[in-house]
Amino acid sequence: MISRPSIGPHSLKLSLLLEKWEDQVPRQLPFQTVTDNRAVVFDRPEEAIRFDGFYAARSLSNYRDLYRVYRSDPVLIRAHELFPWVVIWDDHEFSDDHYGSVATYFDDRADEEDVARKRNAERAWMEYIPADIGLNEAGTGPALGDEHLYPHTRIYRSLNFGRNLDLILTDNRTHRPDHILEEDAFPGTIVIDEFLAKQLVNLAVGPGGFDQLRGLFDPYFDVAAERSYFGQPASGSQLPQPVFADTPLEGLNFRQALTAIVSQQTAAELALLPEGQAPAVTPQAYADSAVQGNLSASWVNNLFTAAGFPAPFAADQLAEMKRGISYYLFGKAQNFTDLGSRYQVVNSLFQIYAGYQYQAYQFSKGELGRDQAFYDQSQQGFLQEALEISRQAGNAWRVVASSSPYTPILLNLSDAPEGAKQLATGTIKGERTPDRVVPQGIPESLAAEVLVNADELSGFPTARQGMIDSFAEFDAVIVSGDIHASMLGENLAENGKRVIDFTVPSTSSSAFRNEFSRGLGVIENLTAPGYRAAFNDPSIQFEFNGKEEFLEQIDRWIVYNSRDLSYLNSYVHGYLVMVADADSLTGEFREIDVANVKIDRIYGSRAGLDAVFSRRPYTVTKSDEGLTVTPQPMTLALSKRFDQIKVGERIVIPWLATVEGMAYQVLYATELEGMPWTPLPITDYIAVDGALLQEGRIRGNGNGVSVVFRIPEALADSETAFFRGAPVP
Repeated sequence: MISRPSIGPHSLKLSLLLEKWEDQVPRQLPFQTVTDNRAVVFDRPEEAIRFDGFYAARSLSNYRDLYRVYRSDPVLIRAHELFPWVVIWDDHEFSDDHYGSVATYFDDRADEEDVARKRNAERAWMEYIPADIGLNEAGTGPALGDEHLYPHTRIYRSLNFGRNLDLILTDNRTHRPDHILEEDAFPGTIVIDEFLAKQLVNLAVGPGGFDQLRGLFDPYFDVAAERSYFGQPASGSQLPQPVFADTPLEGLNFRQALTAIVSQQTAAELALLPEGQAPAVTPQAYADSAVQGNLSASWVNNLFTAAGFPAPFAADQLAEMKRGISYYLFGKAQNFTDLGSRYQVVNSLFQIYAGYQYQAYQFSKGELGRDQAFYDQSQQGFLQEALEISRQAGNAWRVVASSSPYTPILLNLSDAPEGAKQLATGTIKGERTPDRVVPQGIPESLAAEVLVNADELSGFPTARQGMIDSFAEFDAVIVSGDIHASMLGENLAENGKRVIDFTVPSTSSSAFRNEFSRGLGVIENLTAPGYRAAFNDPSIQFEFNGKEEFLEQIDRWIVYNSRDLSYLNSYVHGYLVMVADADSLTGEFREIDVANVKIDRIYGSRAGLDAVFSRRPYTVTKSDEGLTVTPQPMTLALSKRFDQIKVGERIVIPWLATVEGMAYQVLYATELEGMPWTPLPITDYIAVDGALLQEGRIRGNGNGVSVVFRIPEALADSETAFFRGAPVP
């Protein structure tokens, strides 16, 4: 148990609140599982940032240790032997989700600005990565003085490849501002009051829009005003004394009690900092700052009920209050968190708030509001000049390499695609409550359109739209990464043109779909208190039923909900091959299943490796109306995860490379355990996980089968294709 400051002799009820918050605070975990041949051991661990059971690099020695291990990988070495590389960085070369020299491991619990660490990371990158920057005049080695390092860093540059391609590389991390929604913002703070909200909403949706949508906004009150609590009338100029008999809050008035609860909640979150990290604020100082001005009545009700006390505001009181926008409405449910800040943000309100912050910043010349300049003035000028030079030269294609996508990823759990599985029930478990299935969908307050990732350019919407409009003028195409998924975006510019964004999946790092599992876990934690109160059992935990089946189709939801997104595969690894010629630009996603990526195939045949990759090509063409992207016939992988095959299904797997070509086995699932696979005899139709758009030859069960693989037009969009098999004469 973590030691915490006390606010009184009785802490039973408040401990329930603290345990609730402990459950929801995610501990920082490493991005890669340690294996014997990839383990990193720091020569100087005392110079690193210490976490619970592992370290993050901080010193130059630490970063060099990382590169020495990673760059000794034989597959990576072979890739460098085969291909020239042009390299830019994103966040992990310094620190996850960073901006400038500020890391975000602790979500503002600690001060993470560290210029020395940023310079160490850059120096090690320039020492170990084959990049055409930071070199001496002869170009034979690094010449790394302070003029090459932060805050003077410049890795953005432009490379020409004849008449067909200009590749323009950007830096999305070094000079950008903080996230618009702060990680340490108090969820109950009202950031836009009713007067301003009415103006902004009516401007966005038309006169009377706010009145029609008023119920969607947060009721709020001025915490400085006198009020009764538990029906106690106010007397004179004294604040009412609420009834907190036999609790740590005994003798406190309403505001003092609220401050005490926030202080305890803050102490629980700050106590999760690892050894050696000093809190950026004391619990009392945070609470004193938070319990000011207009506050969300909904959030304050949550705090009191979670602490074991009745909600201060009844439904009739909430109905009479003014309405505004709080951090809670963005999806923020903790004092220090990335959820509702740089991840999983309620999009409609975020767009209103971001626009307001941008206008305030521009109008006040930086005194108010928030900057959204994802690129500083120097890089923006470089981008504009590079695009113009390419156009004036008459070169066919301008490709902007961005480390993170421009395409917003949206998810609305109240707007399902046709036939999609929805969460409808859950199971509650408690020490004195038998396991019980209960009807439970996504809570109405959380069933809104969510911007999944606000750490990327989507989190700076005004700047992002400005860049999309600029790219559209030059018919530029974007190739991006970061999200650990395959994506194709068609971003709409103000002039009606589309800017195509190819987002490349990761080669091995965890798949993007895992983040949605974490998001559902947060919703489960937020749902549990209602069941704890209803069953009078503080130990109750809640879990949705059918989560895995729901997550397997999350890509359908996102593509359906996202205006600018054409294709998404969030549970895949792979790479992208782009071919630029005078008339077209083709981007081909080459994707491998998550299970297959963990199989070492370095000593296998090239044909066998190729057969487990799906190929999904798209061709971009241009006209006076702008760019058009068209999907091409696909080649789907012939293998499927064995542990996902169901009884009765067939599978075709690469078997043996011969002088005649690649031989395959057709296997038939007869049971789920033991020896599940039996060679399949000759059959008329075989259902497989994909098909090759070429002639093939299958040997199965000792019988030769001649096959021509084709995807029928009616099944072109299906993940399952069929082919007809016939015996070889």
